[in-house]
Amino acid sequence: MSNDGVFLIYQLKDGGETRDLRFEPLERIKAAGLAVERGNYNHVYTGPLDIRDRLINLNQIYNIFNNNRPEDFTGHSLSISDIVVLQWRDKITSHYVDRFGFTEVPEFLEGPYKYYSTQRPVDIGTFPKTESGPVQIVNFDKHDWTENATFRAWAILRITCL
Repeated sequence: MSNDGVFLIYQLKDGGETRDLRFEPLERIKAAGLAVERGNYNHVYTGPLDIRDRLINLNQIYNIFNNNRPEDFTGHSLSISDIVVLQWRDKITSHYVDRFGFTEVPEFLEGPYKYYSTQRPVDIGTFPKTESGPVQIVNFDKHDWTENATFRAWAILRITCL
């Protein structure tokens, strides 16, 4: 079995602060001025994307976690408002379980962390260490001002803790 990728399932945290997000279509969440934010979710499961030399897809994940859930899965059936993250080799995408199918939500991966590198080149030891590393590194052509214009940087790294 190849181990080139994993999928991660995130479900909304219990509590009043996520009540308006729970089981809602993405369109309704956005219309209400709300957003899909990583901080509102708990990571509930990680599994391999390549099972018996066959790459599984989002629809298969949905079916597995509604009809034949693994014994070690402690979340509820996969349903609207949940997030499935696919990490295949060096590509990571996040998908909202929507009313009909899935909607990609890249903002989920942007996470709460942006890191500006004041050193060049961006290399090991020049940014905070996380388990999955940066999601995206954007190198600037020159030593440029940050978006809040308080200092100059050579790159921006978007970091998430998956």
